[in-house]
Amino acid sequence: MRIVGLMSGTSADAIDAALCEISGAPPQLQAQILHAVTFPYPDGFQRRIVDAGQGGRVDELCALNFELGELFSAAALRVIQEGGSHPPTSM
Repeated sequence: MRIVGLMSGTSADAIDAALCEISGAPPQLQAQILHAVTFPYPDGFQRRIVDAGQGGRVDELCALNFELGELFSAAALRVIQEGGSHPPTSM
């Protein structure tokens, strides 16, 4: 099975994405990274995240939530495509 792992660290400067192949079953589970990318945030986005985490307003936190979702989606699609795979057509 192929999966995508996504994370954004405390530096809030980018999303790290990895396309992985998972095989086997516990206790013999195996994982292999097929492709990985760093997906930088747009200019000014890091500042918005840091500011929101230091007493940001609720409306800004909600907006960031949706924008982060879009950026995580773009990072996932990029690592899938660059890794030679295709996103699922349905869930």
